[in-house]
Amino acid sequence: MLKKKQEEILPWILEKKLKTDDYRDFEFHDHRFLVDYLTNFSKRIVIRKCTQVGFSLATLLKLLYLADTKTHPVSVLYTLPTDPDTKDFVRTKFDPLVFNSLLKEHAEGVNRKEKVYSIKLKKIKGSNFYFRGARSLMRALSISADIWVGDEIDYQSEIISDAFEERLKGSQSLGMIWQISNPSYEGVGISKLYEESNQNEWWIRCPYCNKYQRLTWPESVDLESKIFICKNCKRKLERNTRARGIWRPKYPDRETEGYAISRLMAPWIPASDIIKSYETKTPKHFSQFVLGEPFRGNQAVEVRKKFRKYKTKFVSSTGTRIVGIDQGDSFHVTSAILKNDILVHSKFAVVSELQDLSDLLTSLAPDFVVMDALPNKHTARFLQNHYGRKKFFLALERDWRQQKHGQFFEFDRKQGVVHADRTEIIDAFFDLLENSKIRIYDKSGMLEDVKKHLGGVVPDTREINGLSRRIYKKTGINDFLFAMTFALLGVLHYKPNFASPKVLDKKNDDVKVKGTKDHSFGSDPLFRKAILGHTEGYTIIRPKI
Repeated sequence: MLKKKQEEILPWILEKKLKTDDYRDFEFHDHRFLVDYLTNFSKRIVIRKCTQVGFSLATLLKLLYLADTKTHPVSVLYTLPTDPDTKDFVRTKFDPLVFNSLLKEHAEGVNRKEKVYSIKLKKIKGSNFYFRGARSLMRALSISADIWVGDEIDYQSEIISDAFEERLKGSQSLGMIWQISNPSYEGVGISKLYEESNQNEWWIRCPYCNKYQRLTWPESVDLESKIFICKNCKRKLERNTRARGIWRPKYPDRETEGYAISRLMAPWIPASDIIKSYETKTPKHFSQFVLGEPFRGNQAVEVRKKFRKYKTKFVSSTGTRIVGIDQGDSFHVTSAILKNDILVHSKFAVVSELQDLSDLLTSLAPDFVVMDALPNKHTARFLQNHYGRKKFFLALERDWRQQKHGQFFEFDRKQGVVHADRTEIIDAFFDLLENSKIRIYDKSGMLEDVKKHLGGVVPDTREINGLSRRIYKKTGINDFLFAMTFALLGVLHYKPNFASPKVLDKKNDDVKVKGTKDHSFGSDPLFRKAILGHTEGYTIIRPKI
């Protein structure tokens, strides 16, 4: 059994003459906060970090140490968000680390006849290192591993991450999972994993008042003098003081080891650099990449502040009744009345069984229904066939690059299908909610759940096939939000111009990224197949897969 602590790795680094990626000797005076992680070989470790502090490189050192010193070879699966990320990482991090050290003597070719060094497979002393982009699901499923390292997991699909974790469940596997990432938002990805860990925190001691403390923004910085200060006595904290810290677990009884890393901990980074980042970067960038903390300026906060404004005490007994249904483990249903160009959501309900949903629809007697077609397409088709394609439509994501300017939805009345751009329909929903064209009846029931679900997404951007795409990232439960957007699609069936011109004319700020090609997904079935492994963070006109 592998020891949890292996102090021997530190002299091993010197013995093997390992160098950094810029060919310098490793030093641990300024990087003292790395030592505990370097020597920690626990089965589960999570790192919530800022950028440029050396944790990815430290992880490679640990993996190479195991490959070089273990009696039996190990199998390592190392994933990054994309294949190009993988290539860059191997060429700039892994290869220099190995081939500029004594480990190069143990590097093996992957072809028996000649020494060919593959980007995706490295062999060191009989141990295999598999490097994969997180979209390479089918190729990764053929790999059985002892260790899975998920690097930048907040930018990888949660579904694919779960599949990688399954590769460690063999009887002989070491079953080690180390996950590393800049955080995105609270309650998701690395932030959620860190919150569930023992939450190691870096504490330093002021040499003047002997007060132990964590460096935090802005309490630990004097903005005028541009220096780090003690939060207690307000005297200057020198570089050596910031370097001499200790890790303290907030919850020592928890099995998963978690580390939170901020640039405030890096003694070579002066306070002036931190202040400059604060003044010149966006709040989101500063939080995620400088402080290494999740961004908290999200939709949920705004919804909680304004939810009272969205409610109404009045609902008409006449008008066009439209129902939106979001399907998943259960059915989230909203019933709304459209009258005088105002849509009022008058009822919310959650049912688990198909028969209960049928009974609810019978009691509501809607004029029109929109339900997401996935994940259970057979259930969706069954209901559509029962109620008829004229009044029961299924919602599917459309290929956003092929849509016409200003048109984010399209009805195929023959098939009973509406194709919609997920980002644009959420934009339209919140715009109409803000402008009082959508209202929520204050006696509709389940209002606390509805408020929580409306805050379950945040605006974000992500590169998708060479384009920078504005998206909404899932940060919590949001089923009623999508039920309400499906109801909005029902309104657009009757009134295509119901959404304001500002929303209909909105462009999606798609920017071609230099050096990439524009690949079309093709027909809808191929598009859906292509995105099955990429749904985390996009929420494709359905709650989940």
